[in-house]
Amino acid sequence: MRESLRAFGAVFRNVRLRRLQLAGAGSTLGSWAYGVGLAVYAYDAGGARWVGLVYFAASPRPPSSPPGSPCSSIAARGGG
Repeated sequence: MRESLRAFGAVFRNVRLRRLQLAGAGSTLGSWAYGVGLAVYAYDAGGARWVGLVYFAASPRPPSSPPGSPCSSIAARGGG
């Protein structure tokens, strides 16, 4: 635990690293707030179905498929 606290202190004493960490936290918070706002707007516009459609359309990557997951893990390992 002490080692973690020392590392945390070292990062926050360094101005550049502190700014980088705070920028990352602000970016994550902004992305989260955008997602929540988008969901609220979509729900207000058309209910739960619209929330699903908006997230499907706005998603930068295809949705995961639980039935396809075992096959994709086999393919990622190299087939066996």
